[in-house]
Amino acid sequence: MAEAATSATAWVIANRQLALAVVGGTLALLIVAGAAFARISVLRREAWEKFAIAQSYAYQGQAQAAQEQLKAVIESPGKAGDFATLFTGDLQFKQGRYKEAVETFQRIVDRQSPRSLVPIAMADIGLAQEAGGDCKAAVENNQRFVDSYQDHFLAPQVHASLARCLYLLGQPQQAKSTLDRIVLLYPDSYWTQWAKERLSPTPPPAAAKK
Repeated sequence: MAEAATSATAWVIANRQLALAVVGGTLALLIVAGAAFARISVLRREAWEKFAIAQSYAYQGQAQAAQEQLKAVIESPGKAGDFATLFTGDLQFKQGRYKEAVETFQRIVDRQSPRSLVPIAMADIGLAQEAGGDCKAAVENNQRFVDSYQDHFLAPQVHASLARCLYLLGQPQQAKSTLDRIVLLYPDSYWTQWAKERLSPTPPPAAAKK
């Protein structure tokens, strides 16, 4: 061990300029990395601040101003951009721009990231497709959701959308089976009572609002 230390010291003495260059290069890399990390941290903080402003505009009924704020946030690094994408789709849905909402939610599904938002985006896609009158696509999307996320907190709502669309597509037996599953799988949810009411002879009403 002592010999190794002596050899290393001797090498540094003999190659002083090279050693200093190595040390200097390492320090430079650390400084650049630190500056980059600090810049990313600043960008992420600014993104969350803009997202909060967009939410404030939306809650005040200023949808256009909210969407302008969200445009910059969507392109930012980190989770703020993902939440901004989801929120943009929500605003488009509320404005009746269902096709655009589907496309916006689909970005999250296509990326499969962040994983916590994927099922939420899928549920929103089904509702937007249903609201836009494309029940065939909604059934396909909602079936994928219930196959993958049966235990998700949005699963009863997705089952309800699936049942409504099946009924509208002229498949009352499949719709009834879906309503039965809601009662069986989610007995403590609001949607169980909703399903029981629709299992009566009268047909289901129009789609529920998001």
